[in-house]
Amino acid sequence: MTALATLTPCANNERVKTLTITEGRARLGYWLRKATQGHDIGFVIEGKIVALRPVEVASTDYSLREYGLTPKEMAAAEKRIHKEIMSARARGELTPFTDVSDEEVEQREREMDSGQVIAISHQEFVRRVKEQRGR
Repeated sequence: MTALATLTPCANNERVKTLTITEGRARLGYWLRKATQGHDIGFVIEGKIVALRPVEVASTDYSLREYGLTPKEMAAAEKRIHKEIMSARARGELTPFTDVSDEEVEQREREMDSGQVIAISHQEFVRRVKEQRGR
């Protein structure tokens, strides 16, 4: 039998709710929400506590981590890609996406954000929209 979640003192003398992986997994959504609300949550792994905390992510940071691009290089890449897209559009090489309206996409995003629906592939989403329209 595993112990229930406990309050463990940490270095700055505050209390951290500590959980085993099994306990945390059973109610992961609950603990994630608690962490985003500012509660100190930790998972005990091999005798160490790993904190669960929200982090801020900036797109320039993402481009640096994922692609090794500095903000200046990212700006240059963005301009080059935009120019290539505009050129391809002018040559008629890009086909506009018309299967699903912006409103239908926005409605789906609102439903996903609220937790009303689960994520599905784009192809499945288009198939369902067409089915609803009677196509």
